[in-house]
Amino acid sequence: MSIDSIGFFLNILWTEKTLSQGRTVKAAGKRPPSKRDAFSVRMDVVGCFTRRRSLLDFRSSSISSSPWLFLLTAYLLTGCSSLTNAQLCTVRNGATHLTADVQTQPNSDSSTVTVFLNNIIGSPDEIDLSVMKDGPFSDWFMVNGKQLLLTRSLTEQHQLPEHITLRLKCTRRRLIPTIPTYITVHVRIVQLLQQIIMPRVVTISELTPVGTTIYQANPREFGRTGYTYSIVNEDVKEYFVVTDPLQGWIAVRRPLDFERQQEYHVKIRATDGVNTDEFVVTVRIQDSNDLDPAFEYAGCQRISNVCINPRYTATCYLRQAGGTLKVLPEPIRAYDRDTLRYPIRYSLLPESQPASFASYFRINPETGEIRQIRPMEQLDVKEYTIYVKAEEVAPPGGLARSSVAQLQVNVRTQNSHRPIIRAPSTICYIPENAPVGFRATISANSQTPYQLNAYDADVTGGPGRFTYSIGGVYGNYFQVTPEGYIQCIRPGFASQVTNRENIKISVTCTEQDTTEVLTSDPLDITVVIAKVNEHTPRLQQYNPVELRAGPPDGRPVVTVNAIDEDQGKDGQLTYAIVYVQRLAVSTNNPTPADARGIFVINVDTGVILQRGTVYKGELYEIKVRATDGGGKFDEGIIRVKVVDDGRNEAPVFVNPSYVASIPEGVPLHYPVIVVTARDPDNQPLLYSIIGGNEEARFAIDANTGSIHTIAAIDYEERRSYTLIIQARDPSNAMATTTVSILINDINDNDPEFVSPRPPIVFSVPENQAPLRVGIVSATDKDTGPNGDITYSIPPNPLFRINEKTGEITVVVPLDFERQQQHTLIVTARDNGFSYSSDRGIVIPSPRSATAVVTINVIDTEDEDPTFIDRIYYAEVYENRPAGLEVVQVSATDPDTRKQISYVILKGDTNAFAIDPQSGIITTRIPLDYETTNRYQLIVGTNQNQKSSPSSSATVYINVLNENDVGPRFVGGPYVASIGRQAPLNTVIQTILARDGDTTSKITYAIEGDAKAQQFFQVDPNTGEIRVSGDLTRDTDVVYNLIVTARDSGNPPQTATSTVIVNVIDAGQPSAPLIDAETPPVQFALPQYQVKIREGSNLNTLVEELRIINKPPSGIQNLRCEIVSGNTDNAFATGPTSSQDCEVKTAGGPIDFETRNEHEIVVQATGATANEPNFRIDTRVVVSVVNMNDNAPQFIFAYPGLTGGRYFGAIDVNSNVGTPVLKVSATDADKGEFGIIRYTMIPSVPAQRFEINDESGLVSTRVTFIDSTPDNEPYEFTVQARDSPNQPTFKAAAATVIINLIRDQNRFILVLEGTDAAKTRDAYANAIVKIIQQNTGKIIGVEKITHRDILDGNRTRPDFASTDMWMYAIDPDTRRIMTFLDLQSILLSREIQDRRLSEIQTILIGTDRAVEFRAPYILPGLVQPLVYKTWSVWGFEAGLIALAALIILFGIIAIIVLCYLWARYQEHLKRQRYIQPRMEPVMFEPVPPEYETQILQMNVNEDDNADLGEVNVGFTPRAGIDSVTYIKNQEERQRQANVAASRSESRYTNQREATYQSTNPIYDNPDGAINASANYSHSNNTTAARRMASSATHQREAHVNNGYVE
Repeated sequence: MSIDSIGFFLNILWTEKTLSQGRTVKAAGKRPPSKRDAFSVRMDVVGCFTRRRSLLDFRSSSISSSPWLFLLTAYLLTGCSSLTNAQLCTVRNGATHLTADVQTQPNSDSSTVTVFLNNIIGSPDEIDLSVMKDGPFSDWFMVNGKQLLLTRSLTEQHQLPEHITLRLKCTRRRLIPTIPTYITVHVRIVQLLQQIIMPRVVTISELTPVGTTIYQANPREFGRTGYTYSIVNEDVKEYFVVTDPLQGWIAVRRPLDFERQQEYHVKIRATDGVNTDEFVVTVRIQDSNDLDPAFEYAGCQRISNVCINPRYTATCYLRQAGGTLKVLPEPIRAYDRDTLRYPIRYSLLPESQPASFASYFRINPETGEIRQIRPMEQLDVKEYTIYVKAEEVAPPGGLARSSVAQLQVNVRTQNSHRPIIRAPSTICYIPENAPVGFRATISANSQTPYQLNAYDADVTGGPGRFTYSIGGVYGNYFQVTPEGYIQCIRPGFASQVTNRENIKISVTCTEQDTTEVLTSDPLDITVVIAKVNEHTPRLQQYNPVELRAGPPDGRPVVTVNAIDEDQGKDGQLTYAIVYVQRLAVSTNNPTPADARGIFVINVDTGVILQRGTVYKGELYEIKVRATDGGGKFDEGIIRVKVVDDGRNEAPVFVNPSYVASIPEGVPLHYPVIVVTARDPDNQPLLYSIIGGNEEARFAIDANTGSIHTIAAIDYEERRSYTLIIQARDPSNAMATTTVSILINDINDNDPEFVSPRPPIVFSVPENQAPLRVGIVSATDKDTGPNGDITYSIPPNPLFRINEKTGEITVVVPLDFERQQQHTLIVTARDNGFSYSSDRGIVIPSPRSATAVVTINVIDTEDEDPTFIDRIYYAEVYENRPAGLEVVQVSATDPDTRKQISYVILKGDTNAFAIDPQSGIITTRIPLDYETTNRYQLIVGTNQNQKSSPSSSATVYINVLNENDVGPRFVGGPYVASIGRQAPLNTVIQTILARDGDTTSKITYAIEGDAKAQQFFQVDPNTGEIRVSGDLTRDTDVVYNLIVTARDSGNPPQTATSTVIVNVIDAGQPSAPLIDAETPPVQFALPQYQVKIREGSNLNTLVEELRIINKPPSGIQNLRCEIVSGNTDNAFATGPTSSQDCEVKTAGGPIDFETRNEHEIVVQATGATANEPNFRIDTRVVVSVVNMNDNAPQFIFAYPGLTGGRYFGAIDVNSNVGTPVLKVSATDADKGEFGIIRYTMIPSVPAQRFEINDESGLVSTRVTFIDSTPDNEPYEFTVQARDSPNQPTFKAAAATVIINLIRDQNRFILVLEGTDAAKTRDAYANAIVKIIQQNTGKIIGVEKITHRDILDGNRTRPDFASTDMWMYAIDPDTRRIMTFLDLQSILLSREIQDRRLSEIQTILIGTDRAVEFRAPYILPGLVQPLVYKTWSVWGFEAGLIALAALIILFGIIAIIVLCYLWARYQEHLKRQRYIQPRMEPVMFEPVPPEYETQILQMNVNEDDNADLGEVNVGFTPRAGIDSVTYIKNQEERQRQANVAASRSESRYTNQREATYQSTNPIYDNPDGAINASANYSHSNNTTAARRMASSATHQREAHVNNGYVE
């Protein structure tokens, strides 16, 4: 055993011994030595052995190996033990003394030492401790183990010092000789009483500055000094800090807030390093005026439960007398947020706009009530913005804080008159070629526009704002602008209104911005379609005309013909000569007369005649003019040359003009007419068409003059032709005439059903006749009788059809239960005819079309529900909460589809409600027996409105009384006088008490003074107080009787009153001892508390005010009046027959939302015998009970434009959950009655959306990828209902219309100089308003982004400018508009410039409205999106071009492949392989297991061949995988001998081999030789033999082994 082993072993023994001693001490109830003690001792021992190991430099495997080793071990043990004993009885860490605390509590027998003497080294088994009795108070202490204890208890009589010094004697138990050690202990006495009862409460203001010291700890509280202080609880360290830990100064760390926390408990810890004490300092915060007053109303936006940005609204009306404004959502009220609760004073700030507000409005500084002080006569201001200031009334010198709220007062007109449309006449004119946007005029030839003016008598000083609408069959062709102009909205409308010269329209106007929207009576206007002189006459070109010299002979010189395609008056031509000029003078007449009288012209036929003598050689120029009925004209020049009278004469037509008519649709070469001309010279004539045949519809036989058709003739395409025919002789003398060909319409078109288009389906309810089902409408392209359509159906007893209008009606009530669907065949037939040429008569030939009309019968509730039980009885206790179920009524419905909805027809609906579905009647308010003890309700159904006995049921509801109101004495205290000698049973006073519970019986009793009860008694039923004893036996002159009134309710209620009885002795004056004079007249109560339901009727009794102490003679001239508080004139008062005062409603507003409490003072005046002129008053506080008397009202942004509907739009690619729009409604009721919840009425479109029941936000439930424009817009109904937790409620409904936005629906307004944020905040709303006002369309803003600027085929952002993405919805069609739809009203250049200039007026500084445009399409050349009919030609052309390229490249690839294949075949034919001659090769008897083969290959015989052209496909492989493994040695030897015997001659004649395999060594064993032949070429015979032998070996290996790796 080594010395290290001995040391380790002794260490373990010593540690175990120490720990075992600790377990023994613990078992004996003593403190065991800690692990630290054991560890210290163990380390001492180990250290001892470690230090002495250096003296032992030898080793031994065991102690027994050396005798003296045992002695050395014993020595070491002894030395180390002595070292350990030397540390006992010493203080750890080298301290010279110990300190201990004794905690004492006076009046208690317990005192303890709080610190063990653990710092003395040694356990109780090793050392012995005791107290030396050599000092003062040393006999008060003793030591038990290592614990210092008191030997007696401390009381208040023991005046111990703060410090006591003791000496402890410590003796080592195992050390011989025993040497004691003395240790000094300082004992500190700690008194607990001061810590417990010492108050530590600090009160500071919440405005105390940060850093202010609020508390300092007192070290004397603990009986000593030297403490360090700190805050323990973390929750208050945020607000307080110890600034001086030694002095205990506590200061404010951060600002305090009384409203957040009113008290803090700061836990302080005091420690001196050894002892620790804790105590709590309570810091109370005082409130200060640091918060502004706050306005309060339900539904406001809040932060920290305080309303921010308070806004109120109110409405006043023109010419309405002044009064209190109804401010919404609640009356103006502010409060002081501090607990100081300063009063609030209200005022109107002068900053309110416009400044005229001060002339109309005042505010009550105490209540905040806004009053209109005088009526408004003109609508010069439509809105007032008033700022209301609420200011605290602070004490003198105090800070008065204030807040401001905004009140918006809307000025409206009293809408009592319908608007009236004023028109210049009932006829307006529009030309047949009027373009879109043309405004009707007052006459056909006038340029003055036809303008309507709307007038409303409710608006003073001029017309109001109105919207116009047009009805009638042709109403959709026109619109009325906001200015009242009628203008066209469809191009070419005249061609769509066939064969009509005037049409009827009906115009109405509707008010805007009024509470009740009224519409005018319709004004019927006739729109005259004025024919327009569209075409100018066209004169033909004439060749020079020759005229024979001489006087006039009556023959026409020439006939002037012109063509005018106009019809009617505008097509009627007149001719005139403008001038005649002589260009050449004849030698026979050198001084001719004026040429103006030589020629004249027929104004109707255009024939020019000679009137004067002409001479040979003269040349005349005649300028002629053809003028139509509309004033348009054409002019031409005709030159007339005067020739010898022997020259050729021009031919002459028999008739100056011809007229013919043919029906449309005639076959080709159909004869029209024959024109005939005669030639004076009897020369043959040739006829030709020289004008009017531009469309090449006709031809003329040149010889006969017969005109016939050469093309199809269609009346609907053109209705007449005017041809100019020329007849010319061989000498070129000619004549012309006109042929007017009129086209007659024939019946060549079938009618076509267009509205609605087949299949036609109508629905009609059963049991109703006569009833309109629907209208079918067909059109016919033919005109006249051929286009007149009549409608018919087969004979049917149930239905009829109007043959002119196509309206189908039900003539016999239908029955759904018998037949749910009916089918009709409707025939539309025209009145066409045809002309029989062979018979010469007109033959009717109508054409027709048929349509199948399906009529679905709608099941209706044709059986009325009836009540089996006609009378119901129910009882309910009073004062039960609202919503209590009373009784359930039941009705039956014989219909298969049962529909019963119950309703209270008659009765108190403010007190009761009925569930429409279940018929359960519930209470709406707590019932009061004293007010009404019985109700009668008549219940019916909405489906049965008849007056039969079974159509309703009567419900009798009895209210059961509960004793909830105690009796109340009328009058009192009472005073009575009686003589001492009064006999028994003398009545001295009658008392009266009344019970609020009317059914309770009141009994009276005298209580209290037993002596009084000996002489007086009260009748329990009547209240009469009588003498019951002999008063002469007593000397008292005054008796105080305590009288009790008790009702008979359960539990009983009581009331007490005092009766003072004065006893008068005989001989004494009659004056009483105590107030014997008559009590004054007065009201029974000084104040009354009553309730009344809002909306109570006129003259409803509110309360009866009893007047007591009335004398028997009564009151003369009693008068009751309200002297204060009746500001709304809501109440009135007057005397009753019993000479009391009663208060009733007077017709003023009893509205909880306007005022929930009224406090009035009622005064009564009159005269009695004792009071000739009394005046008494009482206060009546009337609380208004809230009722649900207002239905919700939806709020619309532009009600005049939207028509009370919500319009929204979302992108067609929107995700699920996308917000669409938000509906909003208000309710004038307060409390729960004013809470609104939103729902959607179930429908098919509503299934795609959902609504938040609290906020009204509508969002999507599904995507709209599958949606088509035919299904749009989506229209559904939302409902707003109040009182969500009540069985009955009021509701309002609104229509929601949602469109989907696609690319063609978007347009962009470009703004320059303003970013997106500024546009959104400052301009967006105003821009939308401007566009809406000028277009009459609903404008929505989809998004506002930075501007995109074109840059080639891409865009670049401009963040300093803005693109406003918008869309427009037509409120009439309810559909979203396309970009093309907006061209005529917004996006055309002229209108766009005007709109941009209007928008520019609201922009600030350098901001500029640039343009409206469509979205860009990227990529490619970026250009604005132009919406046209889509054509696939571009796409088809691309496909064709791509296919052509594919075919072209395919042909080229085939040609290249064929060429390469031909070269490859040619190369194979030229390739030769030569097998080398093989010689025998000798092998060793034992060949190696592996053999390396050398393959020698032949090359082409053609040395010049390009080997690079052919890919041999041989890829040699390297490594062990390329080595052939040979197993069969004998077979290899045999094959070698055979090869060696081959002759050399056979080698030279080796056959040709063709290389075919791409890798014959690996893929074809038989081709191994061929592969080797392709590798190299050699003429060496020996090498050839060796190569052949090697190749043979390889082939054998292949055959024998079956594979080659």
